[in-house]
Amino acid sequence: MRRVRDGELPWMTVDELHRRKLDQLLEERGIEGLSEVEIDHFNRIWHRLNPWPDSAPGLEQLRTKYIVSTLSNGNVALLVDMAKHGGLSWDACCRRS
Repeated sequence: MRRVRDGELPWMTVDELHRRKLDQLLEERGIEGLSEVEIDHFNRIWHRLNPWPDSAPGLEQLRTKYIVSTLSNGNVALLVDMAKHGGLSWDACCRRS
């Protein structure tokens, strides 16, 4: 992210940043034989992370009195997928740039 912020790399989504790093790590470690579909699936693991068990109930409890929002450097698709996968609810989705 620092390289994007400093202008060394063009703007890209966090998924694209993760993919650049994953490709680099696969090459450095000599990992071969994965299909593009497998690499893409692995790269998007962030979209399928399980939340801590108390996260969804805690957010629901907060929402009874407060507006709940994300603050993330993740792209909107990532935040939506995380919410749907983990049963998380919030009122707004804010990106940190």
